[in-house]
Amino acid sequence: MLISSLKIENFRGIKKSSIVFPETSKIICLIGAGDSTKSTILKAIEWCFWPSWSLSVTDTDFNDCNTENNIVIETTFTDIPIELLNIDKFGLYLRSGDFVTPANDEPVDDKVYLSIRLTINGDLEPHWEVVCNRKEAKQISHKDRQLLCIGVIGQSSEKDMIWSRNSILQKYADSKGVMKEVFTTVMREASANADLRELDDIAKTVAQVGKQFGVKINGNITSKLMINGISSTSAVGVFENQAPLNQRGLGSQKLISMGLNINAYVEKPVLLIDELETGLEPYRIRSLINAFRNDEVNRGQIIMTTHSPVVVAECSISELNIVHNLAGITTTQLLTTGNDIKDKFIQRHIRLNPEAFLSRRIIVCEGKTEIGFIRAIDNYLGKHKNYRMAYSGITTAFGNGESVFSVATQFAKCGYDVCVFMDSDIPAKEIEKAEFCSKFRTKTFSWDIGNSIEEQVFIDTPNELVPEMLQIACIESKVQQIMDRTRLFGVEFVNESFVFKSPSDANRKEIGAISKKDGWYKRIDLGEKFGDIVLENLEKIAIDKKLRITIEGIMEWITKYD
Repeated sequence: MLISSLKIENFRGIKKSSIVFPETSKIICLIGAGDSTKSTILKAIEWCFWPSWSLSVTDTDFNDCNTENNIVIETTFTDIPIELLNIDKFGLYLRSGDFVTPANDEPVDDKVYLSIRLTINGDLEPHWEVVCNRKEAKQISHKDRQLLCIGVIGQSSEKDMIWSRNSILQKYADSKGVMKEVFTTVMREASANADLRELDDIAKTVAQVGKQFGVKINGNITSKLMINGISSTSAVGVFENQAPLNQRGLGSQKLISMGLNINAYVEKPVLLIDELETGLEPYRIRSLINAFRNDEVNRGQIIMTTHSPVVVAECSISELNIVHNLAGITTTQLLTTGNDIKDKFIQRHIRLNPEAFLSRRIIVCEGKTEIGFIRAIDNYLGKHKNYRMAYSGITTAFGNGESVFSVATQFAKCGYDVCVFMDSDIPAKEIEKAEFCSKFRTKTFSWDIGNSIEEQVFIDTPNELVPEMLQIACIESKVQQIMDRTRLFGVEFVNESFVFKSPSDANRKEIGAISKKDGWYKRIDLGEKFGDIVLENLEKIAIDKKLRITIEGIMEWITKYD
């Protein structure tokens, strides 16, 4: 089975959504920021194919808890089980692939689809129907829905290590009769041998009460076990030697549960996996995704969510589907463009910036120094403003130098709120900057024309900070090398520390130019330390200096949604 589209109305955090899944990829990974309703999408699919007549629904499952608006979930799929294709079943409800808008969705070729609609109104009673545009809806029973191969892997894989009604083990054998017989036999044996004499003091009380109220007691009153043939509080688990498998690690349980779900169906199943990475080490994640991909011929479809950059980086561009939710409207966006050159560029930056695809807002940084500097700004906000970039769902992305606007453009097209942090030392980039800001109505943070970040910092910071910033560069370079490069510009090394003895605007600019050329701070950790010095002395920088204006502009952009 393969799900091709999903429509959702008024379900939990989703007011309305219409999603088309690509049929060219059997792996679909839903990515995006927290609370973008990725898990709700999986839950909607699970409910639409619910294999039982009973489904526990509460008022809180309605969007905004408004039960006046029905929950409606409609899932369309292909590779339909043959048992459902008969005329007396749903053969007359088969649809064509173009089922979204036309009134007549009569199938015209061998590729046919079936749509199931789940409707829940204010009485909280679910109703499942097969629908098409040509006929009145027809009810589908839970037994017919059981023919649809849906496996669900969430945060409770331990349930699949125990024989129970909701365990995947039931797909391999029906334990109900076996367990009932065993429980009954064991309980009868226990009843015959149970020593409950300490409870028999109640016998005298029962006899006295009987006599008092005219009830004749003819025999001895004793306490015995009573056998209930309907239920038992005990459970039958799967053991490894003497240890139950549900005591294994979460990751091991999850992997076993996935395997059981995949292999439990004769038909190709759809496997829903919420937060694939939970309990799994990175090497297991990579191995698992490759196993899914390599076993593509023998399986159906895997729809999964993730908050892990490891998962994002491991997926191909055709497997990723970005989820956004704005005021209850959930949309998804594929990353493929159909252009091989563009797709290769995007794939490269998925590997380079996987974390950025999991955020809401992105600061695209031209280089590693800028990324480190943004971390310093985040440190400052956390320390002095009690605010962090994470509060607004913000992260950084590496713009890779000259590709900075190409990277920023791609993120903006994918629906992310983007700004750019860059140097101003290449005149040609100023044209790109203006075009980018105009097209996406966003901001670019940079310096006075002709300056890099290093030059602007050394130009605008007070003289007393120059030795501190030079000391940072010693982490990467030798003292003598720095001395040789800066001696002509008033820097000396006295008593194991730098001294700036000829302070002037011209000397500071020259030192900044040298630091840029020699790459003193071209590392994220060094860029962060470089920025920490600036931010901790921000009040010492004149308010009309470009350095302070830019830093305060970035902080305003970070906190603008607060």
